[in-house]
Amino acid sequence: MARRRPKGSEDDTSLLMHPRGKKKRITAAALMAAEPTMSGVLSKQSNRLCAGLCRPKWQQRLFVLAGTFLFRFKGENSSAMKGVPIPCESVTLDVVTDLDGSDFGYEFKIRTLRKTYTVRSETAEERAEWIRAIRAETKLAVKLRLGHASLNPQHKDAYAAGVGGWEKRLSKDAAEAESGTEMAMVSGGAMATPGGSVLGMA
Repeated sequence: MARRRPKGSEDDTSLLMHPRGKKKRITAAALMAAEPTMSGVLSKQSNRLCAGLCRPKWQQRLFVLAGTFLFRFKGENSSAMKGVPIPCESVTLDVVTDLDGSDFGYEFKIRTLRKTYTVRSETAEERAEWIRAIRAETKLAVKLRLGHASLNPQHKDAYAAGVGGWEKRLSKDAAEAESGTEMAMVSGGAMATPGGSVLGMA
């Protein structure tokens, strides 16, 4: 069941820039102790599908929303997050209504610049609550970047961990893309087409 942080707490800690270089690792227990904006167990669709020959696999994960990032853990005792922190600043949300029901749960998609996550809640009300909370964090993230808001002091570690994890993933993606470009150049720019022919050969 999802849990939301009580409203009403204000702070005066200004956020001026990303704490670059501070790759802070954070545990599920630490995030839960920091009174996250929202937390709860959702089912996440695994990306490891068997070429359409089997049903998608769903895995239960503890989702924690704090510091304008959405974190995933295996459980409340996890010492490390699963995957990459999701930055709320750049997400879009889509509700999947054609599969609503007890057999399928209540799905919605979380889209980022690099990946789409499909998650499922047990009730429509819980899904709506998550969507409202994530959208509120999206607005907060934009205000923080513009200097029009301040970050909850209890969420500073979450923010630092989120930025560090996200930037590390983007750096890895960039390095992989650069490596792929260099390999193409070394091979003379050859590229196979869907038909099997090769382009770029001298």
